Amino acid sequence: MQITVCDGDKIANVDVADDCPVENLVALVMIDFGNDAHDPVNVRLLKEGNDVLGADRSRTLTQCGLANGDLLLYSYRAAAARAAPAAALNPAVAQAAAALAAAFAARTAAPAAAASSTSTTAGNNDPVEAARKRMTELLGAANKDIKKLKLTMTPEEKEEEACRELFGKMNEPRVKSHIFTAWPALHHQFVQNPADYDGFKRVYAEYVADMKQKAEAMRNEHSAEGQAMVLERIRQEHCDRLYHEAMEKMPEAFFSVHMLYVRIKVNGVPTIAFIDSGAQISMMALSFVKKADLESKMDTRIRSVVNGIGGADRTEGTIYSCEIEMGDAKFDAKVTVTKDKMDLLVGLDFLRRHRCTIDLGRNRLSFTETTYAEFLSDAEIKAWTGGRDMDTHHSFKVDDAKLAELIGMGFNKEDAEKALAEAINDVPDAVQRLYAQAHDDAKKIAEAEEAAKSEAAAAAGSGAAAATAKDAASTEKKEE
Repeated sequence: MQITVCDGDKIANVDVADDCPVENLVALVMIDFGNDAHDPVNVRLLKEGNDVLGADRSRTLTQCGLANGDLLLYSYRAAAARAAPAAALNPAVAQAAAALAAAFAARTAAPAAAASSTSTTAGNNDPVEAARKRMTELLGAANKDIKKLKLTMTPEEKEEEACRELFGKMNEPRVKSHIFTAWPALHHQFVQNPADYDGFKRVYAEYVADMKQKAEAMRNEHSAEGQAMVLERIRQEHCDRLYHEAMEKMPEAFFSVHMLYVRIKVNGVPTIAFIDSGAQISMMALSFVKKADLESKMDTRIRSVVNGIGGADRTEGTIYSCEIEMGDAKFDAKVTVTKDKMDLLVGLDFLRRHRCTIDLGRNRLSFTETTYAEFLSDAEIKAWTGGRDMDTHHSFKVDDAKLAELIGMGFNKEDAEKALAEAINDVPDAVQRLYAQAHDDAKKIAEAEEAAKSEAAAAAGSGAAAATAKDAASTEKKEE
């Protein structure tokens, strides 16, 4: 039996047997939601507004009236906590608790300018951390997780602390990348003015309020908008599950692959040709025409327009016949001359005329069983191009407005242009690529610094050992 349980913006899809006790369903849902601190006795599962659990939780799902595909709402009512008498408190503990409350209140009321330093303040310099540490010492080792307790904080105080913590982490590439995807307005606010905490807090509060409204709508089974959001969340979770399954079964499908290139000679001049069965005609760059000394064969009287993924380009002319050498064979080819992109693109006209076979099993372009050209490996392509991506940069025009948008976010022009080319002018994809690269760069810098420290420590140790050995040798000489 498939049961879906919703708790605000959290969704749990549970697959259980019809004769499963309903108390087991409660336990599974609590684990899935991470609600381990909840008392199961105070948990309710609502179907059409009615609690299906009842007094006897040993009943089966069928006995509780549940059926396959049912949607339940998770509800929790905490038991009222009994206040401990003030006299029972240790005076030192009471004093430390008051200090902790005062320190947190001071932080909440602090100027916005202090927000940027909140996350980077060392524990010893932070009054709140110092007060928590004192409380931990007084209460003993059994209560060391007091740092995680926020029972005395109001919801507004919790939101304020969460906002400050996020603001302090916004310079981390991975955090900024996540916010760009999930929270574009907040990302825009921070990028426009990284020091404006008040503006950041305002957008943060607007988002939290919007999420609360959506959560309320999702809890209301009579709200068409809320139920649509529930279905969308279920669809997203289904897509996530399919993604992870695909990652396990065929991880190679999630890595980019190079296009097909072969080594050739044109008029005796070696180069690399791009094999493109999706192009109707074969094309050669004007710069390579000059390099291969074929200008005298180029007819410039007739010029046309060629269209492709990268847009439209006007041709420079046509070469009606030139000699192309692949493998051990030589062929005549007609090529259209274009502006400088890749040296040579072998299109469908050439492949059909010479009855070529793209044999991916043996990684070759075959003309006959004995005549073929091997496709280049990824390493060979990178060595030829010097690390630049021939598949995009040489044949794609970056949108100037989108490039300006990325530069306005703080990215340098060269990196932004490369990312836009790789993302085919998709700004969100380009931003994700740039932040991922920034994260990798920061990681490499940290690793290099750590390696340098290790080398320095090793060198210092070697120097100390050499000095000790020298002193020992001097002592031995004196004794002799």
